[in-house]
Amino acid sequence: MKYYVRKISLLLILLTISSTMFLSSCKKEDHGTAPDVPPEGAFVMDYSNFKDAEKSITDEKGAVNFGVAFFQVGIWNAILTGLLAVPVATYVEALKHVPVHHSGTTWLWEYEVTVIWVTYTAQLYGTKEADKVTWEMFISKNGDDNFQEFLWYEGYNNLDGTTGQWTLYKSNADPTKYLQIDWTKNATDSTGSIKYTNIVESGAENGGYISYGNGQDGELDAYYNIYNKGLDNLTEIEWSIENHNGHIKNENFFNNTDWHCWDTEYLDIDCE
Repeated sequence: MKYYVRKISLLLILLTISSTMFLSSCKKEDHGTAPDVPPEGAFVMDYSNFKDAEKSITDEKGAVNFGVAFFQVGIWNAILTGLLAVPVATYVEALKHVPVHHSGTTWLWEYEVTVIWVTYTAQLYGTKEADKVTWEMFISKNGDDNFQEFLWYEGYNNLDGTTGQWTLYKSNADPTKYLQIDWTKNATDSTGSIKYTNIVESGAENGGYISYGNGQDGELDAYYNIYNKGLDNLTEIEWSIENHNGHIKNENFFNNTDWHCWDTEYLDIDCE
């Protein structure tokens, strides 16, 4: 009888130990939740208002003021569209995928994206830290042994996802710092700001930038500020997202520091 009691007691002890180890193992597997990838507007500048206006001003001869604004914005858009085609495509695609746990507080988004008939594999790592989330995007060109796991951009954001920064490197062939992106987002609506700054070391345009924001008070609720470092010239543009009227300052072009206005049809008008 005592033998069976001891046997049962031993079995209970083993079951208790096993249960404890199982629960401990389960607890270790609880890695918490993955960080949220910042929204598209934290990486990609919104040019939609000016793109939509392109056809409207094609045949207009009295649209000088808006035309200057359109041209200034268009230069940056053209440059960045070419140089950032792959980074932008990989970033936007990340928002469509669910991450897997990688290690510790790090999560991995891994997927493929095709840009101009070339397929790339993207590996985005997001790591939760005490006061921020850090990000690293490694990109490989499929079929190219010399283009593997290139750190194309990295960055961070605060834990509530309202502000952050990205650093972009020029290319796999020239992995030098090229562009810095600073962004903010309102936690309750879609307003915010984003700024692209040239950070090419010793470059003639180092410090040049274009910034965009929306949600300002008043009728003109969106803006671009464009600083040409080589010319030491600041272009300021403000407009209404809904009505499309706005104004521009560009001392080099207009030879003054006054506002120059356009109406809802993009035609020049006197500023009030």
